[in-house]
Amino acid sequence: MAETTAKQTSMSGEGASAASTLLSRSLFGRAWRRALWFYRRRFQNRCHVFVHRGPFPPEHRDDCAFHRFDRFDDVPQDVRDAVVAYRDASQLEMDAKEIRDGATMWGASCDGVLASVVFTRRGRDFRRWFLPLRPDDVVVFRLRTYPAFRGRGLAPSLMRQALHEYMQEGNDAYIDCRVYNKPSIRSITKTGFQRIATMKPIRREEAIGRGLR
Repeated sequence: MAETTAKQTSMSGEGASAASTLLSRSLFGRAWRRALWFYRRRFQNRCHVFVHRGPFPPEHRDDCAFHRFDRFDDVPQDVRDAVVAYRDASQLEMDAKEIRDGATMWGASCDGVLASVVFTRRGRDFRRWFLPLRPDDVVVFRLRTYPAFRGRGLAPSLMRQALHEYMQEGNDAYIDCRVYNKPSIRSITKTGFQRIATMKPIRREEAIGRGLR
């Protein structure tokens, strides 16, 4: 009986120790993320600005399909569900806000599952940007590829297809990216964009006169 009690006490102690370790790791991870966020905001609060002057040939891939949504009502329910599942409902609300404020949403799907998303907006819809924009220049933004599909070159493919469909001859495409976002920078340069400036960020309210909330 005493031996059983001792074993139970030992197991209880091991469980408490494991829980304590997990809590410590969680607290450390949270503190590390906050410190990294502060460092980036304080010392790396800059954006690289890129330009792509064409040409913009069509993109051909056998492993995915491309989709264009000019109105939020055109976004099918499975795409909406995927956006919420990967993040939360607030992500879908922000995407809807962008479309309603004149942006076009583009998606790449693999085997019917949403894999990558990007948005475009024409220069005429901007009040201010990093550089002067002509009315039919295009700004690419809010690029993301979901974790299960990373490493397959989907983001560059999606951007190339979007630019092929959306660009008008004689105009330029632009995109900006935080200086520390190395994965996005790789996708941007693989698409054919060239870096032309590094500048302070511009808030959405400054750029188009409206916030996301």
